[in-house]
Amino acid sequence: QGTYMAEQAPVAVTTGNSLTVHAAIANLEHAASEVGLDLSRETVAVVGIPGSIATAAARILVSKVKSVVLVARRRSPRAARLAEQLNTELLLDIPEALRRARVVFSATSSGDCIDQAWLQPGSLVSDVAVPTDVCGDGSQRDDVLIGRARRAKGREPVPHRAPLWRDGGRAGGGEWIEQRQAHL
Repeated sequence: QGTYMAEQAPVAVTTGNSLTVHAAIANLEHAASEVGLDLSRETVAVVGIPGSIATAAARILVSKVKSVVLVARRRSPRAARLAEQLNTELLLDIPEALRRARVVFSATSSGDCIDQAWLQPGSLVSDVAVPTDVCGDGSQRDDVLIGRARRAKGREPVPHRAPLWRDGGRAGGGEWIEQRQAHL
């Protein structure tokens, strides 16, 4: 099925993870720019190693940021190999990683693994996990910006320089962020 399609299709066929990673990193860069964070000066915690989305994101982010801290649920040969390849640290403790990084890219498959109280003031979080990794419905703090991925439901494409959307959480709602957050 998938192999046949990949062999017959005139374009590359993927699981969609490549698009997810590209879009999530583009959104993270846009959000950082909007709130005045220079990613090249930031440490980024990548939560969800050795998952495919978190691994791809870490590989891309390592050349764009000051440093990357990899975060895994447990030590594995794949996670250790990635840390060695990227010359970065592998942690098994999310709170410890969040003490070291103000920017967080999270893509686990477990959900609800990041307590908002663990985030540093001024944190920027890109949560592309399904279910979401950041606990709570929407941001419970005024001094952090949490971006959550949502499945598209027939909405119009978002223009490249559109205002950011602050997610209201699983219950819906939310607000447009049209200018820099004073707290960040």
